[in-house]
Amino acid sequence: MARCSVHTEQDEGSASVSVLNRHIHTLRKRIRCFEEHFEQERHYKPAHNDKTAHPEVAKLMKELVKSRKQLKAMKLRQSGGFSPSSETCRTNMDQREAGPTGTELQQLNNNNNPKPNVEETFNSITNRLKEKRQELGLPDSIKEMSHFQMSIEKTCMQKCLLYFEGLHGRPSTRQERVLMKPFYDRYRLLKQLLSPASTAAITTIEEEEASDDEYFKQQSPKQQPLWLNTSRCVSADESQFPPSLEMSETPLVSPLDGVKSVQSQIIAMATLHEASRQELLDHLRTVRLEKRRLHQALREFEEHFYTQTGRICQKEDRGPMAEEYCQYKTLKAKLRLLEALLSKQDSTKTS
Repeated sequence: MARCSVHTEQDEGSASVSVLNRHIHTLRKRIRCFEEHFEQERHYKPAHNDKTAHPEVAKLMKELVKSRKQLKAMKLRQSGGFSPSSETCRTNMDQREAGPTGTELQQLNNNNNPKPNVEETFNSITNRLKEKRQELGLPDSIKEMSHFQMSIEKTCMQKCLLYFEGLHGRPSTRQERVLMKPFYDRYRLLKQLLSPASTAAITTIEEEEASDDEYFKQQSPKQQPLWLNTSRCVSADESQFPPSLEMSETPLVSPLDGVKSVQSQIIAMATLHEASRQELLDHLRTVRLEKRRLHQALREFEEHFYTQTGRICQKEDRGPMAEEYCQYKTLKAKLRLLEALLSKQDSTKTS
């Protein structure tokens, strides 16, 4: 009787999986018909907002996301590896695409003392970063990462370093600095690559429209991004750090130091009122270029989020790119200020 009941449950499970597959296929077919009809009328493919503007298509898309989740959960149950807690954690990770939180890292040390030593924390952080890179499909080398992947890697590194400093503070002894230097160097490199200062100013509008490859070829070696200079590119897996005086010459950049950059941005905004017209034009070109770069990165993040979750990225989902969103908002305000100052100078000249 037991064997019969097991076979019956398996048959019912396979039948329900096939029913869900057919239902998903039908939903996708109906959405595809709408897309083809839309493209014939408007002569361009519908965006996500165009689909959600139609109540029927929006309902189909919600049903498609729901059915896919049910199918995934059903397959996990049949394979015998279903766990509600692990499924919930995986769903949240897909929605946020964020790095490891402090709570997740703390769970790694639940079986140890309340406060693990530095080496145990180092090992737990190393293992957690490797797991996150495998889950999110991130390469180990920074040179192989896209801008979006570098943003996710930077968030993971930032949370791990904050977790370490919350337990032990900043590395003070020589042993701690040698142990944690690869993490801080990798975080500093990612921060430099993602910062607005890593993009050099462009002198003409025609050069702004050039491709990235042409732009990098036009730059001097000092202006080239760090990933093009292999001798200075630092990686946790590729570099070795012998004990030397260089350890004291290179300060460890903490994630908490990023708060100070906001004050420098405010000071830079205040000095624009005293700048000449040529300086304002130079600032305008630089800000427009950086705004375009950030807009492309944020758009890539939102498209990736939609493919992962099937819904539009909301404010509460911007965690991995919160710093980039803040920078984009600041650049928009700075751009408006520059345009207002230039128009003010033009009006004073004509009068």
